[in-house]
Amino acid sequence: MPTGHYQRKQRVTRLVFACEMCRNEIKIKPGEFRARGKPRFCSHKCQGEYNKRPGTFKEFLCNYCGKPARKRTYFWAAKNYCSRTCSGAAKRVDGARWRDPVKIKDYMRKYTLKNRLRLNAQKNEWKKNNRHIVNAIQRARRAGAKYGDFLPHEWDEIKNRYGRECLACGQREPEIKLEPDHIQALAKGGAHKADNIQPLCRSCNARKGAKFIDFRAQSASKHSTAFRSTS
Repeated sequence: MPTGHYQRKQRVTRLVFACEMCRNEIKIKPGEFRARGKPRFCSHKCQGEYNKRPGTFKEFLCNYCGKPARKRTYFWAAKNYCSRTCSGAAKRVDGARWRDPVKIKDYMRKYTLKNRLRLNAQKNEWKKNNRHIVNAIQRARRAGAKYGDFLPHEWDEIKNRYGRECLACGQREPEIKLEPDHIQALAKGGAHKADNIQPLCRSCNARKGAKFIDFRAQSASKHSTAFRSTS
C-alpha cells in the first residue's frame, strides 16, 4: 500500500473582471486569460444588449447609391456604404484610387521598400519548402516556356512508375534524391515534356550531362554497362 501523507493541491486563484454591461463579476483562470485575453461580457445576452445600446448605431446616406442605412460607430469611415455591393461598385468607378495603374505601381514600390526584409525572408522560406516547384520553373525557363508542359504531378507519376528508382544506378529514394533528367538535353533541342523525362539521382544526372542516353527501356543490371560504354 502507498505510504506518506496526501497533500491537497493549492487551488488556482481566479482572476476577477467586471462585465461591461451588467457589471457582474467574471472569474477565469490565469491560463484562460493568457490564451483568450480579458473577457468583456459575462454572457452572450449581455454582449447583445451592449451592441444594441443607444448611440451604438449611426444613420447615414450611402456614398454610392444614396440609400439611407445605419452602421455601428466603431466601423465608421470617411466614406460609408449600405452594402458590399455598393462598396465594390464604388471602387470600380472611373477615377477611383485603385483604378489608376500609376498609383498602384507607386504604392507597391513603397510597400516593397518598406517591407523588403520581411518579404525576402518569406520568399526564401517558400523556396526552401517548395524546391521541386522552383526547379520545375527554372527548367521550364531554360526550355523557353513560361510555365512548361511538364507539371509537378507528372513527375510524381514518373517516379512511381519506375518504383522511385534511379534508372542509371538502381538506388531508390529516400537513400538518394531523384531528379528529372531530360533524355534529349534542352541545350540540344529536347522538349520539356513528360515523354522526355527519366528519373536519375544527382550524381548520375551530372555524369550523363548533355549526352543522349535513354535508360527507361533497360534493366537495372544493364544500366551501369550502358553508362560506362557511353561515358
